[in-house]
Amino acid sequence: MAKPSGAVASALVDRTALALFALLAGGWFLPVLYPPVAGTPVIVPPYLVVIVLYDGLLGLEHVAYAVAEMLPLTRGLAFDAGLLVTFYLFAVVVAALGRVLRSRLGPVTADGSDTRTLGQFGYAVAAGTLVIGLLLAAQGVVAQPTVTTESCTGQGSAAANGGSTTTATGTCTTTTEPATGQLLYIVSLGLGIAALGAGIVGVDRWLAGG
Repeated sequence: MAKPSGAVASALVDRTALALFALLAGGWFLPVLYPPVAGTPVIVPPYLVVIVLYDGLLGLEHVAYAVAEMLPLTRGLAFDAGLLVTFYLFAVVVAALGRVLRSRLGPVTADGSDTRTLGQFGYAVAAGTLVIGLLLAAQGVVAQPTVTTESCTGQGSAAANGGSTTTATGTCTTTTEPATGQLLYIVSLGLGIAALGAGIVGVDRWLAGG
């Protein structure tokens, strides 16, 4: 049996995790060097990781800024460094979850041996979409998006001929209500992304005849 420290070290340098990290980091930073890439789907995976993990539900962005206060780092550099760490840790976690997902739900042959259909990278992607989708749906429920409206009543100012100016001060009321439509959109989007992950596993089993 492998030692826990050896298993952790292996997970940190796993090829699938490193490939996912390269995909996320490249998708986020490449548009800075080559702006036309920003209009392609390559930006979508890192963007989802950012809105859910970095400045969303977990708020890892605040950790990066806290570190910047203790070290001689600018906020911009701390933001980018925090992003790289987030992408890397996310890649390591979903690669490990992908291995579990493949061992539990991946198709096998009649004699019980593993099949070679989707591969470990595909199952890591499936695990990643499941994690991001479920966390995004949870974020929509926990954060409870709201909409604020303001209504004002009252008269303006008026001046009589040769007289003084009279001003009637209006009263403004601010109302905050749950943004039900936005909540449903976020939850539905999250569940849809999670369903994509489940669909990847289902398609792999179907292709393998399992």
